[in-house]
Amino acid sequence: MDTDSHELYRNNNLTIRLKVKLGVNKNYDVTFKARHPDKNLAKSYDLQNINLQPNFEIEEQKYEEDIISQWDNEFSMASKFSISTELEYRETASLNTLNDVLSIFPYLKLDVSKDTPLSKVNGLEFEEINYKSGEILFDSIKKAEVGFSVWSLPGIDNKPVIGEFDIDVKVKDLVNNEKSVEDIFDDPVIKEIDKLYKKMNMHYPSIVDKNNTTKAEYVYNYK
Repeated sequence: MDTDSHELYRNNNLTIRLKVKLGVNKNYDVTFKARHPDKNLAKSYDLQNINLQPNFEIEEQKYEEDIISQWDNEFSMASKFSISTELEYRETASLNTLNDVLSIFPYLKLDVSKDTPLSKVNGLEFEEINYKSGEILFDSIKKAEVGFSVWSLPGIDNKPVIGEFDIDVKVKDLVNNEKSVEDIFDDPVIKEIDKLYKKMNMHYPSIVDKNNTTKAEYVYNYK
């Protein structure tokens, strides 16, 4: 969700993603994510202090690093860091204007009028399938979960349009009592994942799409 002119994403590095999870029970989740190439700016978005409300529970709060492979005559990598909060609603979330978002995150500073309406980005909805592939152990203790997600546009052939390879580490598996969350992106395990991803790209270049993009960029640039 965003404003008609995509001010949240284009000018404020914020995305809002509504999900309906199908299973025994239907869950309505909303993920609020701030992403920026500068990890300190990413952490400056206050998505941690939440005004709790009776219609949702906090599902998950994460720190992420998206690694984008770049090919301009030679291989290179660029990182985008993000902080996110996922809320689980009992029913479909009612986020009609930015004011509804700020009622949840009272300390979130955005350069957008509070009364600005929100709607689907480019009118799009996707079907997502997540595959869990296993775990990677670092230092025989700290683990990272490996997975792959695929987005498809609902239709006759339901053809996949974008996929994303993930190596996820939970914050609780990184931060110890002597360490501040402020150092989260500098954790040795995160750096080891960076090295692993770089080696995969260098030694197995065929697995990397040279025109790769993030899922958010795909949605916002969709034509």
